Amino acid sequence: MQILETVPPEVLFCDDYPYYSSFSPALLAHSRENVLELIQEGITFDEIVDKYYPDLEIEDIKACVKYATDLVKQEEVHLSVA
Repeated sequence: MQILETVPPEVLFCDDYPYYSSFSPALLAHSRENVLELIQEGITFDEIVDKYYPDLEIEDIKACVKYATDLVKQEEVHLSVA
């Protein structure tokens, strides 16, 4: 459900609110891509945590970078000679 106005969390999520996690592999992949794009734009790890992903820790961002680095290490590079 989406709402149009800003409502304090304590109003939306009262004590008897049944919370169901929306965490999924797709959400994780999307968030990882977003973090990597922010890094590419020159945004610092601290800024990413402070402004974009307050639930993350610096170690989480480092894990994103490691994941990307590991993928690049596995790539095969094919060069054509002209």
